[in-house]
Amino acid sequence: MKKLITCCITALFAFNASANLLVNPTRVELDKKNTSAVFSLVNKGTEAARYNVYFEDKKMLANGEYAELTKEQATQSVASFVRYSPRRVSLEPEQGTRVRLAARVPRNIIPGEYRSYIVFHQIPLAPVSNQASQQSHSDTVSLNISAYLKISIPVIMRVGQLTSDLSIE
Repeated sequence: MKKLITCCITALFAFNASANLLVNPTRVELDKKNTSAVFSLVNKGTEAARYNVYFEDKKMLANGEYAELTKEQATQSVASFVRYSPRRVSLEPEQGTRVRLAARVPRNIIPGEYRSYIVFHQIPLAPVSNQASQQSHSDTVSLNISAYLKISIPVIMRVGQLTSDLSIE
């Protein structure tokens, strides 16, 4: 039993899984007066990286997981009236950049809370070379798995006077 526990603990520390993108702020709240935000991105990794920037609409389920919403389901989406730039970012190691976001609130908007998530999704810089195809006469099989980072930051816009009541019984 001790050997099993020791093996499990060793396996946990053997894998290097760290986020190489530093994003600040981690939450944005907008209103009619404050309609813009700036995200600072820093590549903390040792290799160059490229990221797509886009918006997603999600909702939290009862079990704590998130489900992506379709355009028909996303009635309170802030993504429809937000502009942002750039849409793709390439960063060298220890290099940073900024992504600017500005909301253009329509005049006839219904008061309420609008929410979406801005996503920074890592994409590969170049295709992974297949060493197995280069060694066509070899009897070995090679497997390469690459994981790509995806960070979602909530962007919330409150329009109008919002009230809420809470009671605990």
